[in-house]
Amino acid sequence: MKQSFRSVMFTLIELLIVVAIIAILAALLLPALNKARDRARTINCLNNQKELARVMHFYANDYKNYSVTRQNNKPWPNWLVDYRYVRTLGEPFLFCPTLKDQSMNNSAPQWRTYGHHYITYPAHHEFWMERGFGRFAIIDDGGASLFFHLAGVKNPSQLPHFADTVNLNFSPPLGSWMCPLRDPNGKETISFHHSGNCNIVFVDGHAATHSPRETKELGALQGAINGVGTLL
Repeated sequence: MKQSFRSVMFTLIELLIVVAIIAILAALLLPALNKARDRARTINCLNNQKELARVMHFYANDYKNYSVTRQNNKPWPNWLVDYRYVRTLGEPFLFCPTLKDQSMNNSAPQWRTYGHHYITYPAHHEFWMERGFGRFAIIDDGGASLFFHLAGVKNPSQLPHFADTVNLNFSPPLGSWMCPLRDPNGKETISFHHSGNCNIVFVDGHAATHSPRETKELGALQGAINGVGTLL
């Protein structure tokens, strides 16, 4: 009887040791698993942006090389759907996978997509022209319409077309259809939610991950870090 009791006690001790070892291993592996998950989402996001850029280039090829940002106060996702370049506003490649359920949990998903490079004022366009990108933005109807003439962009591999963007008017922040890189105080801004970095697809169609410093070098004034607007 004593031997049986000792055997049970020994088994309990062994079990506790095994549980402790598993807990330690889990604690060690969890950061690596989180990094792997975040990396997978970053890659998925880059692929989404490349697909989006291809679709917008298809649109531009049919409309004299103009990429629509906004027309008659209607954002670019609506135009892609209206002209059947995209089937629905819920297409997964329109949204960053890190910003959860943008298309499903919002009554107006066209406002929660990736942000198209947005030029609010002629002075913003002058900044890009001074940097050697040429005259490519058409602002019409008092700002109600904005187009990019893609064929007019010089050095297209350096001009952002779409980017990870959030609208800071919401908590937690939601995605935003526009990305005004030159607005230092805007609530709709580029977002660094991929482990402190953001994804950008350029006019030439290539996409890459950028740090805040690298994004500032591209011409951005502000960005959202951990959901807070910050000057770069």
